[in-house]
Amino acid sequence: MDPERFELAGIVLRSPMAAITNVILALTCFACAARLSAARDPRTRMWWRFLVSLGVAALAGVVKHGLAEYAASSWHQGATLLSNLSGGTATYYAQRATLETPLFGTRSRRVLLALVRLQLVVFALQVTLKPVFGVVLMHTGLGLVGVCAAEWTAYRRGLVTSGWHLAGVVTALLPGVVYLARWPSHLWFNHVDTAHVLLAASCVLIHAGAKADATPAEAL
Repeated sequence: MDPERFELAGIVLRSPMAAITNVILALTCFACAARLSAARDPRTRMWWRFLVSLGVAALAGVVKHGLAEYAASSWHQGATLLSNLSGGTATYYAQRATLETPLFGTRSRRVLLALVRLQLVVFALQVTLKPVFGVVLMHTGLGLVGVCAAEWTAYRRGLVTSGWHLAGVVTALLPGVVYLARWPSHLWFNHVDTAHVLLAASCVLIHAGAKADATPAEAL
C-alpha cells in the first residue's frame, strides 16, 4: 500500500499516519483537559484552554492531512485555517497561564497581557491572509520561548509545579525543530508524525503541572 496516498470508498486519503497521530494528539488533549475541568483557579483554567485549543487544532489537522487531495476546496481550506488558528490560540493560552504566576505584578501583567493579545491578533491576520504553516511555527516559537523563560524563572524562585510546565513547553518546542529539519524522513513515519507524538507528550507533562497547581478537589 502506498504510504502517502490511497483510495477508500471513492475518497482519496493522504498521509494516513499523520491523520492517525493527529487523532492520538486530539484524544490526549481532550483527555487531559477533562481531568482539569473542575479547576477554577485562573492559571489552571488557562492551561485547560490551551489543551482544548490544541485538541481542536489536532482534530482539524486530521482533515488537513488526511484529505489533502482536496486542498483546493473551500471546506479543506476552512479546516486548515481552523487548525492554524487553534494552534495559535493554544500558544496564547500558554502565555496567559504563565502570566498567572507570582512573577508578575498587576501593572506588568496588564502590559504583557496587552502584548500577547496584540501578538494573537497579528498572528490571526497573518495566517488568514497567508495560510502557510511557517507562520504558525514562527508564532509558536516566539510565544513559547517566552513561556519557557518565565516558567524557568518561576521554578528557580520556588514554584515547583513550573518544572512540569517548563518540561512540557520545551517538549512542545521540539516539533518545530523536527519539522524544520524534516527528520525523520521515513515514508511510514516522518517529521510530521513525530511532531504530533511530541505534542501529545507535551500535553501530558503540562497536565501534570496543572493538576499539581489545582486543589485536590479540583484535580481528578
